[in-house]
Amino acid sequence: MAVMLKRAEVEFYVHATEDIERIKRGIFENLKIRGEVAMSTLRGHYGNPIIDIRMYLKGDEASKLFLLIMNKLEDEDKATLLWNLNSYIDDRGRFFLRLDKQGLMRGVIKMGREDVIKLKFEMRGGRGEVLEYIKKWL
Repeated sequence: MAVMLKRAEVEFYVHATEDIERIKRGIFENLKIRGEVAMSTLRGHYGNPIIDIRMYLKGDEASKLFLLIMNKLEDEDKATLLWNLNSYIDDRGRFFLRLDKQGLMRGVIKMGREDVIKLKFEMRGGRGEVLEYIKKWL
């Protein structure tokens, strides 16, 4: 069975001190995605509002996002991914990635640890096939 991207989920948080429209525009423009956005309000530790923003992409749109990220991801991050790829893919063959939100706002696609854009790619094919497919792009 060939690997095929079925769906991608993009999720990030916008804090009360951030301009929600500027953040959404920057992220969506730099990832070259558009579509319907699901938003919900969460509460931070001190009761401050945090907006959870999610966008779902299917088929070709999910594939385009995956390829954009793989093609623009910094070499150091590609090496890190390749070295630790098993920890980024679950038993169902879903690929998880976290991009630096502030870097992305500047047009730089790099992995992040804090204040991140969370990505989940769901693919057809088993875990092994997904591993091999991703390796081709690293």
